Amino acid sequence: MKNLGNISPDKIIKELHEEYFSEYSDDIKKVLECIYYPKPFDEQIEESRKSLGIFWERYYSPEISEILNSFPKIQRALFGLEEDFSSGSRYRDHYVHMFNVFITGARIISKIIDLCDNENDIEEVFKIQSEPEDIPFPKPYKKIERLFFLWVLISTFHDIGIPIEHLDKIKNGINKFIKFFGLKIDTLIPIKDHTIIEQAGYFIDNMSSFDNVSIVPINGLYKKTPNINNYLKQCLLREFSNNNHGVISAVCLFNSFIETFLVGKHSKPTYDLTKEQYDVFTEKILEQDVSRAALAIAYHNIKYDIYPKIFPVKSQSLPLTFILILCDEIQEAFRHEGINFIGLSKLNTFPVIDVKKTKGKFSITITIKYKELDKNEENDVLKQYYNYSKDIHDSRTVNSFEDLIGLTWDNIFSVLTNKLDFVEGFFDVRIQVYHAKKNNTKLICNKTFTDK
Repeated sequence: MKNLGNISPDKIIKELHEEYFSEYSDDIKKVLECIYYPKPFDEQIEESRKSLGIFWERYYSPEISEILNSFPKIQRALFGLEEDFSSGSRYRDHYVHMFNVFITGARIISKIIDLCDNENDIEEVFKIQSEPEDIPFPKPYKKIERLFFLWVLISTFHDIGIPIEHLDKIKNGINKFIKFFGLKIDTLIPIKDHTIIEQAGYFIDNMSSFDNVSIVPINGLYKKTPNINNYLKQCLLREFSNNNHGVISAVCLFNSFIETFLVGKHSKPTYDLTKEQYDVFTEKILEQDVSRAALAIAYHNIKYDIYPKIFPVKSQSLPLTFILILCDEIQEAFRHEGINFIGLSKLNTFPVIDVKKTKGKFSITITIKYKELDKNEENDVLKQYYNYSKDIHDSRTVNSFEDLIGLTWDNIFSVLTNKLDFVEGFFDVRIQVYHAKKNNTKLICNKTFTDK
């Protein structure tokens, strides 16, 4: 029981697929150690930025990672602009969060790969094949390398559009200061580039054209249909118009790849595409892997109660979308609304992840242990939660830190149950949450997702 729900950076590194991650392990370990011990938040962000930047430099060019380098700068401003002591609301970190989603998913994927009997199993579970030999780049990705390439795109880009979604909060934060000068910003309206507006339909058409909204690999490509899923298309178009950060992030991913290879924002001569090569790039990468990654990114922030007909996500149809939503939601427990980041960093450790294979299904057990707080810390957390819950009109009773843990996970379980299909497919999921105390470790909740 002593080490339940507690795993060290060294052990996490050993869980990652060795062949793929060995060249990145030192940089990943630096981030894990920054979070685990923990170091000042700015150090955590900087180490996350450097680690993710190495992956992005590998994927075609360092220029495509410019947006990831810029994100921490705007995030620093958001922490101040969105903080409201009276209501308890504040901006939540999304940069270290993106790293945590990336590493959690990488651990799950690596463990599943280790349990697959052969290459065909990997293909069947993750709907992945090696890239076609005729793509316009020197070394087409083999199956596993392509799988992790997709996961890097999906996990590290999924929240990059957050600042756009938060423009109203940014406006309100500025207004709280400039009112002392008799000034007020009435509206803060971003003007989308005409090229992006014109191409958004093309991007969304590509995301909506996977046959039956499923990934079906055929000869290194995915089965597409001319009969676009109009329900999904209209959902994505409306959410793009509403600045939903998932859809905005997906469009940003498309645009980043187009600019890199159309405008030539790259530093490698081998990636300087001819017109004919660019046509192949568009057909076999942009409209394939980039579209697959973008669909997962767009999906993750869509509300199931507003667009119920695209949920629940089936793991046998969209396995990486399934894993993104799972990893993103369990990370919510590390990022409570209304609770300051410094206090929260003391609450939990990295989740312990165990995967077993039984009768062709992979049973994923995720164990999280909250650390014990002293009385002052617990009172501080609860006080902040009370302020926040009043602001959002949440009347549910929370009398202790353990009550708050239970309520938090009830909310997470509700989202997972509505967004993901655990009846069919390859994945069963079990989540165990413990609260560590000096004399004992108490089980707060234990949820197995096998049916509705």
